[in-house]
Formats: sequence, C-alpha cells, structure tokens
Amino acid sequence: MEKILQFKRNATVLGLCGEYKKKWDDCDTRQGLVDMALDSNGIEFMADSIAFGWGLPKDFLLKEFSDYANGAYQCHEEGYTSEMYLSAHGTLKACTSLLLIAYCDGLKIEIPEHAFCRVYVCGCGKVLIENKGRCELYDYGVNEVKCIDCGDSSISHNKIPTSKWCGCQR
Repeated sequence: MEKILQFKRNATVLGLCGEYKKKWDDCDTRQGLVDMALDSNGIEFMADSIAFGWGLPKDFLLKEFSDYANGAYQCHEEGYTSEMYLSAHGTLKACTSLLLIAYCDGLKIEIPEHAFCRVYVCGCGKVLIENKGRCELYDYGVNEVKCIDCGDSSISHNKIPTSKWCGCQR
C-alpha cells in the first residue's frame, strides 16, 4: 500500500481539499477507495493523475483493483452510478452515469437512446463511442477517441491537454 500512500502525499501537495483528505483518512477498505475514486469529483482527479503520470501506475491499478474494474463493480452515489474500466477492449454498453476509461485499447462504448453518460478517457487509450443518447466526453492527455452520433443524440468532446493539478502535459 506504499504506492497509495505516495499517491495521497502527491495529492496533498497538489492541493487535495480538506474534505477529501478526511475521506481518505477514514477509508479502510479497497471498496471505500474505489467509491472515493469514482465519485463525481474523485473520477476527475483519477483521470488527471493517470493521464499526466502523477498517480497510481497502471500495473498497480490492475493488480490491486481488478476486482472492481471492467463491469465487476458499480459505485452507487447520491443519485448516480459509476464504473471503471482498466485495459478493457471489446464492446461496453454504458449503463452508468459516469465511466472512468483508463488504458483501454480497442474499446467500443455504446450509449443507448435516452441515456446520459459522462465518460473520462485517460492513459493513452483507443476508444470508439457510439452515442444514441447524450454524452459528455472528457479526453485527458493523449488518446485516440472517435465519436459517432447516431440519430437524435448529442455529444460534447472536452479535450484536457494539461493537468489541472500539476500543470503537466502529455
């Protein structure tokens, strides 16, 4: 867990707010860490840390948190749901409000009609989004993301080339 403590130190130095520091201090399970990482503020923090290299490394995330990735776990927060996909490929039918997509190569995300999904892509991924609903895409760092709008849908593509936390670029 030394890598998590180092990540926490980095986060604190970069301006982690007091509320999240307290949440982190009180967290004593892997599921609790995942829930914190996948809440509406934590997911942006995770995407930034992965994309710009100041967070947990890929091999550590895969080893320590694979039980909570790729559809195995869904976080339920105040009125929304979220999931994370790590090194996933194939087709994913989005069924949550928030998706963290990290290190995915060859992943197709289908967003159904009348659905809303906020997608955070990071870690040099190759992702195709087939949108039939409403999608807000946050594209952190360098990724290959292609978006296809189908029918009466809307997608906003927000490119994030620089870290909000450390000013790093990729």
